[in-house]
Amino acid sequence: MINDALTKADSINSNNTRIYYLRGILKYNMPATMGGGVNEGIKLFKLAMEKYESYKPTDEFAPTWGKYKVEKYLAKSK
Repeated sequence: MINDALTKADSINSNNTRIYYLRGILKYNMPATMGGGVNEGIKLFKLAMEKYESYKPTDEFAPTWGKYKVEKYLAKSK
């Protein structure tokens, strides 16, 4: 169900930083035998961070959440 929502969000705006953050959490916590694992999650967190670094909010109400958590996950992986 969440994968369908993230796929739809990606089709609307593939630069949405939170898509990769949320996918990263899912993969990070999923067993490797099911296609997830820490390394898979970290790949998505790195992609999310690339998106966050180029993200320019369109106005003061544009969402900005998630970057801090991505930084925390990436710091844990070192």
